[in-house]
Amino acid sequence: MFSGSSFQQVVQKIISYRLPDWFENGLINYLAEGWTRHDLYELNYFWDKNKKFKSFSKNHPDLAGKSFWNFISTNFGKKSISDFLYLSRINKDINRASKIVFQTQFASLENSWKTFYTKEFENAQLENNNNSILLRLKKYETINSVQQSQFFNKTIMTTNQLGRMRLRVFDDSMTHSKIRFHHGTKTRFIRPNSYYPIYIENPKADIYGVIYESRNRIYCKFYGKESKMEIFKFPEEIQQIYSAKYWKDNEIIFSAKGNGFVDIYTIQLKTRALKKITNDIYDDLRIEIDQDNNLYFNSNRDTGIILSNKLENIFPTKNLKLYQLKLDKNDININSISSEGNLLQFSLINPNNNIQLSSIMGNKITRVTNQTNKYQIKNFSKDNFYYYKSNQLFQIYKNPKGRYFFNKNLNAQYQAIDTISHLTNEATLALDSSSNKIKITQEKFYSKFGSSSIKDKVLDEIYSSKSKIIPAQKFENLQSVETIYPDLHQYNSSLTIAYRDRFKLEEITYDVNNDILFSGLNTYSGFQKDYNTPTTGLLFKTRVKENFENYWIECGLRVPFDFKGSEAFLLFENNKRKLDHSFGLYRKYNKENIPSNKLLATNTFIANYQLKYPLDHYKSLRLNNTIRNDHSFLLLTEKSLIDTIGTYHQRIGTRIEYVFDNLFNYSININDGWQSKLFFEISKRININDNFKNFSLNDGYLILLGLDSRYHKNIFKRSSWSSRFYISSSVGKEKILYSLGATENWLFPKYSQAANQSLEENYAYHALATEVRGHFIGSRKGTSVAGLSTELRIPFLQYLLNSSWKNSFFRNLQLVGFFDAGMTWNGVLPKWKQIGTQVHRAENNSVKIELNYPIYPVIAGNGFGIRGALFGYFLRFDYAWQVDDRGWHNPASHLSLGLDF
Repeated sequence: MFSGSSFQQVVQKIISYRLPDWFENGLINYLAEGWTRHDLYELNYFWDKNKKFKSFSKNHPDLAGKSFWNFISTNFGKKSISDFLYLSRINKDINRASKIVFQTQFASLENSWKTFYTKEFENAQLENNNNSILLRLKKYETINSVQQSQFFNKTIMTTNQLGRMRLRVFDDSMTHSKIRFHHGTKTRFIRPNSYYPIYIENPKADIYGVIYESRNRIYCKFYGKESKMEIFKFPEEIQQIYSAKYWKDNEIIFSAKGNGFVDIYTIQLKTRALKKITNDIYDDLRIEIDQDNNLYFNSNRDTGIILSNKLENIFPTKNLKLYQLKLDKNDININSISSEGNLLQFSLINPNNNIQLSSIMGNKITRVTNQTNKYQIKNFSKDNFYYYKSNQLFQIYKNPKGRYFFNKNLNAQYQAIDTISHLTNEATLALDSSSNKIKITQEKFYSKFGSSSIKDKVLDEIYSSKSKIIPAQKFENLQSVETIYPDLHQYNSSLTIAYRDRFKLEEITYDVNNDILFSGLNTYSGFQKDYNTPTTGLLFKTRVKENFENYWIECGLRVPFDFKGSEAFLLFENNKRKLDHSFGLYRKYNKENIPSNKLLATNTFIANYQLKYPLDHYKSLRLNNTIRNDHSFLLLTEKSLIDTIGTYHQRIGTRIEYVFDNLFNYSININDGWQSKLFFEISKRININDNFKNFSLNDGYLILLGLDSRYHKNIFKRSSWSSRFYISSSVGKEKILYSLGATENWLFPKYSQAANQSLEENYAYHALATEVRGHFIGSRKGTSVAGLSTELRIPFLQYLLNSSWKNSFFRNLQLVGFFDAGMTWNGVLPKWKQIGTQVHRAENNSVKIELNYPIYPVIAGNGFGIRGALFGYFLRFDYAWQVDDRGWHNPASHLSLGLDF
């Protein structure tokens, strides 16, 4: 509303008044949907009569805005809306615009809004279903359909929970249910198909089926009382099924989308023969069939005959109406049952007597018998479901909070408001097979000048040039696309040009970075007792991506600010198939000071090949194969080192991971969901000479197993509570030495000398284990590690400002309270006496000392912090106290880069 492309418009947008959330969102919803009785019911549900408009709009901005614009339109007219918008833009002040347009303060307008809807609630007499029964469904589980099943002789429901499909069978009290079918996984990243699952059962009620979608194919699982479960696969040309019914013992009739249009099909279960009943540009959605082979369906067609209409640029947009088609007749007439509004749902009440119930937008339910009655239903909405059992009408409705209720006292809540003597056919078009012409049995339009003498000739020209009638005896056959749409060009394979891979440069970045690249394992040399954290440096990175994202190429170079080394990597990903392949090369060079004033240089080269197999949207299996070579040598700082060649550490390894990740990101560092990784790794030392002629395996293995699980819970709408539990253990002849303490990506790391590593172990690598804030790196050391961290992240300015602030620094500024704890030990299982004792050894020419003293096995930290995004970097500042049996003491501060966990 305040956007523009010119310089003047852009400046005006920057300095424009900050509108509240209800203003624009409410107007969009009101113009798109209008104001209905269900909106009034929802407003009455959430609104506390003692609260004013300002406080109510903070918690429910969309509903408050929609109600406000309805209030303005009802009391001041629709033209006042445009005047109010225009003056709000000019004056950049809602209060000033209210004075000009409505001659009153905006606060007085809010009081008038409250008075207006208080009277609306009194006049509407909204029904409070206090006697309704709450249905026990899972969170985010929505109902697709409700019906009475002859197979189970109970009420069944098909539900969808963010992609997790279920078939529920409820008991007579509607308080408990059993799940007879479930398929799929929950996902918040892909919008689920709300039409699945679809329940069908044969007329004899000795078998039932459930139609569902899996990996873009449509299946049907059949269950019987005596027969085993069978799976039926629909043809690939069926893209989407909207409704289905058993027609005969081995035949299904269903409405589906094929070639872009929604038509009605039949398919034989044994022969897989597919036939079309309707074949036009109209959408035939929900279907019902009775025992007299009368097919009922709702459609947006405006004619009662099945035609192969010529495709036009504008698709039909008329309201859905109810139609009747006799399947066992030779003609193909369709009776259009008169209805008002847009037909949302309908169902058969009693198939034996051909009684039908249809729910129509406009708060009305039409019960179709020999006498068609219309009933007024209170609190009607499109999320309501109606069905009959023992000639009694039942309702399942959803309240504004999204919870479903069962109402069995519905018969007393509606009364007939209108009666129609019989079913009326708006226009029945019949096929005259002898003359192959269309005979109009009822005219839609009448002229005061009488009928035209050339009417028949004009109709013949219209229908003969633009429509083609499908004879009844040939209607069972499928029509080709060229026959139905003759203007389409035929596909010529000789003119086909195969697509060639085309790559584009996606990004080139450079930033300050101290992340751990690749595995982050340092070769244990024995000279350096502490883990060498990555030095902060400048990371140059570029990524090239194929247009269809089948292939990715990424390379990077990091140069530390102290220039004591470098890191470079090259990644290639092949994501064209379901099984993803990843190839990586990594080289690292670094230098460190060792005793005797010498410099030890380490040159690391890693070749990595990874396979990823997705089990579903969240779960995956990964196989990681690695070849690693570490060359450590002393730099030539004196003559005695000229002939030294250093040591080579070569190793091959395989790592298997099971990953579950359903994380949903609300904003920076504010998440919701689980992240878990269970891993097992085995590696072995190898020896390869310089010419790669000799190859040998060393004795022993390094075996690593562990779990890293993280849980994030969104609370208070904008905050999150995050927790992490990790455990890892290295076993075998060679092990990994873990250094516990501090935080990841610490800009100014400090080391603790409180704990020493055991001299009885054979260490291959040195690794860092975090988070335990308040302690320094290496506060505890061992071959196994376990830790727990939990913290509360609150973007406090978003609550104070009550809007999404434009400045990223203030918008993402967060206060954090946290608690960390961890411990290390040697071996698979911890031995409390051993890890509670620290051994200190020292010696000189005169004396040798070995001192055993008690040490607290678990270290913990508690404190607070602040987070913020500054100049494109997410900075973390933590201030924590050490926590042990003596209480809180020795506070320490940590300044680091990157996100938590």
